[in-house]
Amino acid sequence: MAGRKPLIGVTGPDRGGEAAWLFTWLAVGRAGGRAVRITPGRPCAPSSLDGLILGGGADVDPEHYDQETREVVREYEAQQRKGGVRRVLSFALFPLILALRWIMATQKAPPRDADRDALELRAAREALDAGLPVLGICRGMQLIN
Repeated sequence: MAGRKPLIGVTGPDRGGEAAWLFTWLAVGRAGGRAVRITPGRPCAPSSLDGLILGGGADVDPEHYDQETREVVREYEAQQRKGGVRRVLSFALFPLILALRWIMATQKAPPRDADRDALELRAAREALDAGLPVLGICRGMQLIN
């Protein structure tokens, strides 16, 4: 690996997710790596990577952890009632975030993505078996768990 940037695979959906991909690509680049996008339509063998990031997005299908789909509205409402600096900051940044999402969102990802679940479960197992570092972001951490 001497003399070359580490190649980091970043998973995501086939449709949507451009803003998340852009920001993850920037973060990997700032950390000294080179990001490659991995989707069900554009898979990549973990053996060619130096690390793997399981990106955020639609929920992992609950069948993968022997559960049924449930709504978690009360927890979400409780989080929304919390105030403070976070709320003020979110109001200040909202126009910028909204504009970026609108510009980057060409298509919305489906609420469940069986092809992505299969791709990421396989990639995570192979990466962990090979001893590669794996980072899960939101959905990705849920998938690792």
